[in-house]
Amino acid sequence: MFGVVNVTWETVESIKMNHKSTRVLATIKLSDGTSLRSELLNFYEQTLDTDLGLVRLPKTSKLNSVSVTIVGETREVVFFKGRVGKRYVFGQFESSDTALDPENDEYFLRRLPTTVTTTTAIYAQVVGGSCGSRKKIKFTLNDPALAYFKSGTQAAWQPIDAEVVHGNVMKIPNKLWTGASSNFGWILSRSNSIRQDSPPDTYANSYGPNFGWDFCDGQRIRGHEVVTLSYSF
Repeated sequence: MFGVVNVTWETVESIKMNHKSTRVLATIKLSDGTSLRSELLNFYEQTLDTDLGLVRLPKTSKLNSVSVTIVGETREVVFFKGRVGKRYVFGQFESSDTALDPENDEYFLRRLPTTVTTTTAIYAQVVGGSCGSRKKIKFTLNDPALAYFKSGTQAAWQPIDAEVVHGNVMKIPNKLWTGASSNFGWILSRSNSIRQDSPPDTYANSYGPNFGWDFCDGQRIRGHEVVTLSYSF
């Protein structure tokens, strides 16, 4: 499984690291007994790329005894985090297994692992800018939509049945754009036309071809809106 797993400093278990040439192999034991394996490119990295996801370490000069734990409302793994809108697109699921935003390495994408299925809960959260306070929806993916996030296989518009998990969501999406030809990127919306209703029906997106979908929960973006996609495990 892949994504971002948050870290706290309080629940220390252990991290064992073995130097192998210029790389470091790390085995992390979480407080729930889960063991993660990671290979670091250098000893000083503060993010471990493990089989569970990108594990962010607390800043410390010693990595032989460190604490990691999974936090959040549910056990979720983030597979996309970035700013909403054409201007802020840094990668596409169509063309990359992983990508980092060159302007801010907090933002990334990573294709879904094979363990995610059509019954796995997917979450889409928006916050900031015109989005306002945190809003979050939950849905599942059908086979074509799942293939998009797993391998980048495009399938145009696909239906979703979303429900609100948190906040006052004005535009609960019922469609997911999964790209077509050079029309890269994804969109969560209630409309499948760029000539959208007034007010527009876009919930969130990371879509590069044009600015027509640059809205967050129906409001024109201002540049500080952040969307996070995650899955339950």
